[in-house]
Amino acid sequence: MQRVDDSLTLLGISWADDAPTLALRRGPHDPSVELLIGQELAIEVDPTARRWCLGASGTSHTTEPCDVPPEEGRKTCTSCSVKNARFAGALHHAHQQETSDPDLVKHLDQPNRLYLAAFRDGSIKVGTSTERRATTRLLEQGAWLARFVATTTNGIVVRVVEDRVTDQLALPQSVAISRKIDGLTSPRDDAWLASRLDEYAADVRRLIGDEAPAAHVTATDDAWTNPAAADPLWQRVHSYPAALLTGRHAMQVVGAVGRAVAFRRKLGGDVFVADLQPLLGLGLRQISGEVEPDEVTVQDRLF
Repeated sequence: MQRVDDSLTLLGISWADDAPTLALRRGPHDPSVELLIGQELAIEVDPTARRWCLGASGTSHTTEPCDVPPEEGRKTCTSCSVKNARFAGALHHAHQQETSDPDLVKHLDQPNRLYLAAFRDGSIKVGTSTERRATTRLLEQGAWLARFVATTTNGIVVRVVEDRVTDQLALPQSVAISRKIDGLTSPRDDAWLASRLDEYAADVRRLIGDEAPAAHVTATDDAWTNPAAADPLWQRVHSYPAALLTGRHAMQVVGAVGRAVAFRRKLGGDVFVADLQPLLGLGLRQISGEVEPDEVTVQDRLF
């Protein structure tokens, strides 16, 4: 027998401790953080249900809970939207304009790393991170392989070098989640991906040697592989064919790569992968007892 219990609200996925955790709110209670893998999410989705603000984050990379209703069609309230946009803009343009924000100044005044991240569809991007969060940043983004190609004395210099890499080697600074999931369901060969990544890494190191201020930049050659690459779970996953924002879903979470969450349905052994972002902030109805999720059809790509 099925029973609809208190609402469940998913607030976000974090890799703060290099393991995926899920911030959530059960019913009217305060938000809590639980391990993502092992979660059993039996839910019924009503897109018109109450939404909760996802909050704001800053240099600490922790999100502040917020009880103010979000703006129509958005996942954050006006105040949190402004805070997030202001911080993101200031950080992104830190090398192009001065800032007086003491927290941001402190954040920028620490060693940084420049990396190239490869995703399983073949996409490669350039990115930056503080030295202490370098591997966490790759886990957050769902990179499959990466090369750390330089260290810098601060966050200003690393962004100058990042822009040069983008301008001269046409490497983007972001990759869409849809491409990341496409790569997980129809992956390129790891050896091919590593070879392509190494070629770009060599190009970046040559560029650094030719143009970067040597006193502030040191070329490196450090490889990184996502731990998920050793997990047979990811050898065969399917894109979740159901619409997340409607109907009933029964998910047993078994893994994650960045925002991409892998799960089994209670009625079968196939592993599906989906981005749960559309559900964040929405009051979901929890279902207990024998759950009958909506039917789905598994269809692998032919090409």
